[in-house]
Amino acid sequence: MAEKNIKISGPIHNEGLEEVIGLLKQGSTPEKQARLGEELKKAKLLSPCKFEETKDAQGRIHVRPDQMKFFLLNTQDGKTFFPVFTDFEKTKLIHFAKDEPKHIVSTIPALARMLSAKDQKAQGLIVNPGADNIVIPKNMVLMLAGVQTKVAPAPSRPAVKAQYSEPRIYPTRMVTAVYDYCTGKKEISRVWLKQKIAGGTVSFVFVIEADKQDQSIADGILSAAIPLSKDVPLETVWYSEAAEKEIVKGGVALYDRNLEL
Repeated sequence: MAEKNIKISGPIHNEGLEEVIGLLKQGSTPEKQARLGEELKKAKLLSPCKFEETKDAQGRIHVRPDQMKFFLLNTQDGKTFFPVFTDFEKTKLIHFAKDEPKHIVSTIPALARMLSAKDQKAQGLIVNPGADNIVIPKNMVLMLAGVQTKVAPAPSRPAVKAQYSEPRIYPTRMVTAVYDYCTGKKEISRVWLKQKIAGGTVSFVFVIEADKQDQSIADGILSAAIPLSKDVPLETVWYSEAAEKEIVKGGVALYDRNLEL
């Protein structure tokens, strides 16, 4: 495999991301979770890895991508995550056995590709392990990178017939977070939560009715819901006649603007 150029960057700083992490440590709110997502999209994060490097006559560093090995962290409950850091000082707070890692600059799209790789078992990212320990689930990374579909079209005749119903186990904390987010968005009219079963897969679907179909509304609802979804896949669908007939079915909305005081 051909060698790859690695651009040497100056000091890495993510002031906005570090600020919202500090706010989240004081208590999570849907607004803070939404801001966390926005800051992660802009962030340049440091990923520990091992690789051999050579320099050319211009001083550029070359590595073989197939020889790069990224470090993983295993939690006490048996889960595996990619560690990432917001600055070089944070990288000094944790050690990886006898190995001394190097660090390359990664972005959310690059990390999403790593998480989507075949046979990759990591369940997300841990931001600043040893200091902040902020877990970003895999499905949230994919959503922020645009890899995971954010808003599905209203169903008409799906190839696999999906069944929609009220959730068998009601995700109270997730619903509360979404409700709190909606109360701060006056353009949202109603939101329903339904359980979807298709092809043996169970997921949750948020049906959104709003004054305009703004992608940021759907993204905000997902940002509020994903940290509390317990890895259940989430979808969002704009309200329509088809959605009313096939999904909502006259059900009670978890949020209704007309019922707010």
